[in-house]
Amino acid sequence: MRKAIKLNIDGTTETLDLDVESTLGVLQEAVDGYIDLIQLNPSLNMYINDEGKFTQEPNPYATHMFRAVYNTPDFISGPVVFVGGVDSEGNDTELARPFVQIIEGLKESVRVW
Repeated sequence: MRKAIKLNIDGTTETLDLDVESTLGVLQEAVDGYIDLIQLNPSLNMYINDEGKFTQEPNPYATHMFRAVYNTPDFISGPVVFVGGVDSEGNDTELARPFVQIIEGLKESVRVW
């Protein structure tokens, strides 16, 4: 099983277990809908709800990560799921421990107004 981190809009996190057979269903349940993938770097991907901007509240913590990479005024809405990069077969890899620590620390380090 591969570990992933769900980041909720209030900054709380949950660990998810992903296996190849159930990954899509777990991701869709976690983001509450169809998924889109945003690559933040080759070792860090973020799954978002495909229609989250229209149906969910903004996620200031995921937006912070997104803007740090892409330098854009755009924003992310709803819960998101962070995974590692993609392996040679196209499957998500487990999230590296340094990224887990960064994501879990977002609630304390990002100022939300």
